[in-house]
Amino acid sequence: MPFVEIDFSELEFFERLGSGAAGTVYRALWKTQEKVVAVKKLLQLEAEADVLSSLSHRNIVQFFGAVVQPPNYCLVTGHRVDQDTVLIRNELSPLRGPSPVIHRDLKSRNVVIAADLTAKVIQQLPVSPACDVFSYSIVLWELLTREVPFKGLEGLQVAWLVVAKDERLIIPKSCPPLFADLMRKCWLAEPKDRLNFKQILDQLQNMLENESLEEETKSFLKQKDEWKKEIEEKLETLKNVRRELSDKEFQLREREKELDAREKQLVSKKRSSLHGNHDVNGWTEDDAVNWIQSLPGPELAAYSEVFLKNHITGRRLFLLTGDDLLQIGVLSVGHRKELLVSPVSQTCFTAVELLSEETPEMSTPL
Repeated sequence: MPFVEIDFSELEFFERLGSGAAGTVYRALWKTQEKVVAVKKLLQLEAEADVLSSLSHRNIVQFFGAVVQPPNYCLVTGHRVDQDTVLIRNELSPLRGPSPVIHRDLKSRNVVIAADLTAKVIQQLPVSPACDVFSYSIVLWELLTREVPFKGLEGLQVAWLVVAKDERLIIPKSCPPLFADLMRKCWLAEPKDRLNFKQILDQLQNMLENESLEEETKSFLKQKDEWKKEIEEKLETLKNVRRELSDKEFQLREREKELDAREKQLVSKKRSSLHGNHDVNGWTEDDAVNWIQSLPGPELAAYSEVFLKNHITGRRLFLLTGDDLLQIGVLSVGHRKELLVSPVSQTCFTAVELLSEETPEMSTPL
């Protein structure tokens, strides 16, 4: 393996620092190295250790090694709390360039204040750097507003609002235009239309050189009591949309139940009428159509119009060959086989049923 393997017994765990979908992070002591580290305990060790071991950048937390003995899978990284702030534009450097690392989980909780970005790359689904650009815009919104994005909404609800309804976080009217423009260009619906990280860094550098922007930002933050109401009103609107969605989902489910019950009743009636007419040879065209509509699966039932068009009665059905079915439009070999077998099965079943009903004395041993 390209990374250092660390024995689990070398780690002494202290308090929990945080947790997420992939695992839990603890402050720990790497006893043999006498070093305080951050240890991320995982349920399984995937590609993350290999990716981290290949990265070396001042803006990425240092990766020391991994515990690979099951079930104690861990990633061991640096743990720094010796700075006051970190400028997030510097942390974007590993996410740009000709071969950028795709973070996929860039959010405020993963931007370590007084430390560096923890690179978290999971290579299970095809992604592009544009997903990190979108995430960066959300982090920027949090930094500006000091608010929780989509507060009170669950992850799946947010995903539905963003993707299906094209909703975005509200940008207060008094937000400095340069920041507002940057966020909008980063969360465009089409990934190819978003800024890339080189463009973001260039834009941030220009903003740093803008003398009036600092005063605009200070003025914006002082007005928080006013523009916070805009955010709360937007959130309430989104929650109403969510409630409407829940109501519609409930109505659709109830409607589906009703339709399902009606369909079962219809099939049951058709089967009952067929069972009443035991002789396939005596079936009318309507009987043949009722029979095919009672077969399981919508694919076979779709041939009912073909049967009507070709005036298929029970007798004709019983005499049909595979070539005949092909000629009238049953192109699927599997469907032809099912339609040829089913009438024979129906006749055999009926013959046995009739025999048992009409000759009960045969059940008595001679």
